Amino acid sequence: MPPGVRWTIETGTGGPAHPNLAALQREVVVDYVLFADDSQWGPDVNQQSAFVRAVLYGAAGERRRLRSVLESEGVDKLLEDLSREAPRHRVRPGGK
Repeated sequence: MPPGVRWTIETGTGGPAHPNLAALQREVVVDYVLFADDSQWGPDVNQQSAFVRAVLYGAAGERRRLRSVLESEGVDKLLEDLSREAPRHRVRPGGK
């Protein structure tokens, strides 16, 4: 499958719970993929690769920080850190 190819898929109906929902068609395009080995694929037309990397690297950094808290300060401090409320700001793709 070459990058940027478009195809249409049809979603299922609402099923028994929502029988009046009609099937919907959606267009699917894969623009960019970042693989676990840090290789990448796709033209990145929407220029979201930096956002994708920032989210993944940020999560990895937080995992390292929490592991360090656990090892150096113990379970109680780790649980305290985990129970803190996350900041309420929203990160938007493209930094806008």
